[in-house]
Amino acid sequence: PLGALSVVAMLLLLLVQASTGLFANDEIANAGPLYGWVGQDTSNRLTGWHGANSELLLAMFTLHIAAVGWYALGRRQGLLRAMLTGRKPAALVPAEESISNSRSWLAVLIVLGLSAALALAIWTAPEASIALF
Repeated sequence: PLGALSVVAMLLLLLVQASTGLFANDEIANAGPLYGWVGQDTSNRLTGWHGANSELLLAMFTLHIAAVGWYALGRRQGLLRAMLTGRKPAALVPAEESISNSRSWLAVLIVLGLSAALALAIWTAPEASIALF
């Protein structure tokens, strides 16, 4: 359960990182593709959150890698293959935790819908440039 919670936390942090990066700017010449939708102050605030969140992401990645190493070396449970393939040997999965059916099609539909919405938002975003002075 703790490993699953850490994965959910990392996915949420990645969502925050991607979302804030769309509006971020470097106050010199570069800005995210949705910068034109928000004001300069909001963009600066989101840029600050973007930088702080990157530190949290690095900490979570480090903690996750350390936990996988501890399981591999300390408990002699190879999780790396399961993490890469998404599959675990059936003998290691209790019957009540097995997955009887998959809804991969639903995940693909959600990703396609969100991708289309993001593409539309970027395409219709107002043109904005960062003032150099």
